[in-house]
Amino acid sequence: GRGIGRKLMNHLLAILDARGCSQVTLDASEDGARLYPSLGFVDTDLTSRYLGNSLLVPPPSTRPVFPIHATDIPALVAFDRPIFGADRGTVLSSLLEAYPGQAFLTRDNHGELNGYIFRQAEKIGPWVARSPEEAGSLLAAALALPGLSNPLAMVPSSNPFAAALLVQAGFQPGLELRHMTRGLTSLPGERAWIYSQTSFALG
Repeated sequence: GRGIGRKLMNHLLAILDARGCSQVTLDASEDGARLYPSLGFVDTDLTSRYLGNSLLVPPPSTRPVFPIHATDIPALVAFDRPIFGADRGTVLSSLLEAYPGQAFLTRDNHGELNGYIFRQAEKIGPWVARSPEEAGSLLAAALALPGLSNPLAMVPSSNPFAAALLVQAGFQPGLELRHMTRGLTSLPGERAWIYSQTSFALG
């Protein structure tokens, strides 16, 4: 309540403006959501936390799922770019290095990517797919891995299928955060195909 948050945000936004950044997005906590409109942010979506436990039941798998290897990264980036709205090659490569054997993809009958998922230490995401069937098969692969006790998924409300898939598997809905944007009022990419974000920081 002493204006420190506003000063920090003004400093960060000035840096982004100087770099020519046309859009800034964030997921706002309740306290932050009171500050951001005065800095030019508007609501564009909601992001909901879904919490799992050790008794999750993977959904039925109806599509073949394959492990992601380093050689898949260029195709993964090409698939992800129009959906996320930016090039996440560095992020995806870093996740694959950090969590080897914990990332999966699906392909269509022509060998083209249809979706992918990363299972981080206690988190599901990024999780991106073109259909709920692809998404369910990817989630089943991620949940079948051992060692996941209390997983978290961060779901854009603009995705019409993710919540049902997660609840069916045993996840419980939790805190909702306001997804806010400064600059361009329409979000880049296709958030309806994003089933779970990488993190609140990385989208």
